[in-house]
Amino acid sequence: MADQPYELFIPHSRSGNVQEIIVPSTAGFTFRLSSLLLAFLTIIDALLFTYLIAHYPVYAELAVDDLGNHDTFAKFSRLYQGKLSPKTIYEPIKNYPQSLAHISSMGLDMVVASADDQHHLRVSEHISTIAQFHVLDSGMENCTFMLLFDEATTTDTIRPPMALDAWKLHMDKEITSSQISWDTKPPRDYLVGSITAEAGVTYQLPGFACPSGSYQTFEVTCSQPHCGVTTTTRWEDGRLYLVQSQAV
Repeated sequence: MADQPYELFIPHSRSGNVQEIIVPSTAGFTFRLSSLLLAFLTIIDALLFTYLIAHYPVYAELAVDDLGNHDTFAKFSRLYQGKLSPKTIYEPIKNYPQSLAHISSMGLDMVVASADDQHHLRVSEHISTIAQFHVLDSGMENCTFMLLFDEATTTDTIRPPMALDAWKLHMDKEITSSQISWDTKPPRDYLVGSITAEAGVTYQLPGFACPSGSYQTFEVTCSQPHCGVTTTTRWEDGRLYLVQSQAV
């Protein structure tokens, strides 16, 4: 057995006699020592793992919609802060909504369909229009929400009195217009402004800061009973748009 000493026989010695030498075996001791060391290190590893789990956050996989907006022009404004960089003046730009949705209080979970290649503005006692804009370009971060009612467009119908409210919605991520209903629409943040619409008039509401790359979402509603408007135009001739002006 491994724990028993073994005998080493030397057949001849200088004296001519056979001498027996007993050498103790160390194999059993080494095995026990290695086992104890392995058990000790296992306990240390378990304690360290438990400490890490308890004191450091565990990062879970996030859905794409839960990720923040990536700023393409991060820190780009620093170029304009130094006096050595000449300031370039840019004309304001029009920004048409990238998404339009129509919701109805008559059907809380109903999605009102809209053609993708046309710009529809539909507002009545029960229907409102949600428009979302993706802010373009760095430095063009002063925004104004505009409403245009063109008297030359035969598809525009206005039923007086045409008192409209424009609301800023609490939504800074991209929306999917085919999934927005009265029940799922974003909550309102504040009233941007109110107008009494007339054909042939363009209305400019109070300006606001709009960071580059952000999503700006609005809801247009009737503010009085028995009002209504329906417009249908090409997308590039839309009745709702943002004007972005230079901020640096």
